[in-house]
Amino acid sequence: MSRSGDVYQCRIWVPDERKYVRKSLKTTDQATAKQRGEKLILETLSDVASGRKLFGIILGDLVDKFLDYRWKDVENGTITEARFNTIQSQCRALLRTKPRSVKIAELDENSFHEWRQIQLKKSTRELSLIQACAIVSAKFCAY
Repeated sequence: MSRSGDVYQCRIWVPDERKYVRKSLKTTDQATAKQRGEKLILETLSDVASGRKLFGIILGDLVDKFLDYRWKDVENGTITEARFNTIQSQCRALLRTKPRSVKIAELDENSFHEWRQIQLKKSTRELSLIQACAIVSAKFCAY
């Protein structure tokens, strides 16, 4: 625990994400700060142990996880390897319009407008464009 001005703060290292969680304990009393700090540490460690991401996920990680998820469908026979290759190609096209490092929380429904325009310029059939948009939407619904 440290002080920022008069108020105590707690800083906890999260090794999996290689970052610190830093939160104000909103008190100037050391005993109260110690109790709140212990509670915050336990909650944070519990979240980390359950696999919860504390800092969000980036687009590159989401695409990688989605492709791993869809590859299991190939192994199960749910989709063909050719279909997986199409999905993988569309994911690469998506990553050409947005950097891998952009946080998912920063994206909204208009974030992929450029990607759709690029796809339309390639004279892609409207049906395959609709399918590609459905794949992009599925990435956000699955995670």
